[in-house]
Amino acid sequence: MKVLITGAEGFVGGYLTSELQDNGHEVVGTYLLEPAKKEFEMHLLNIVDGSAVEKLFLEVQPDAVVHLAAISSVKYSFENPEKTFEVNVEGTKNIIEA
Repeated sequence: MKVLITGAEGFVGGYLTSELQDNGHEVVGTYLLEPAKKEFEMHLLNIVDGSAVEKLFLEVQPDAVVHLAAISSVKYSFENPEKTFEVNVEGTKNIIEA
C-alpha cells in the first residue's frame, strides 16, 4: 500500500514511517522545511496551498493518507492565532478535499 504522510519530518512522522516501511508499505512524505535525508520519496508541500495539495495527490495517487502536518506548539498558537488557524484548519481542509 502506498501511504502519503504529510508532516513526515515531525516527531510522530519519523516513527510512523519506520513502522510502515518495516511492514512492507511504500511511504511518500511531505515536508515544509529542508528535509533530513530519507530513504523514501519526499515532496515539498505547503498544505495551505490548495492547488499544490491537489497536484501532489494527483501525482502520488496514494492508497492512504496520514495527515500529521500542523502547528502543534501551544505557545506559538497563542502568539500567532491566525497562522495557526490557517495551517491547522485551512490546511487540513485542503488535505480532506484532495
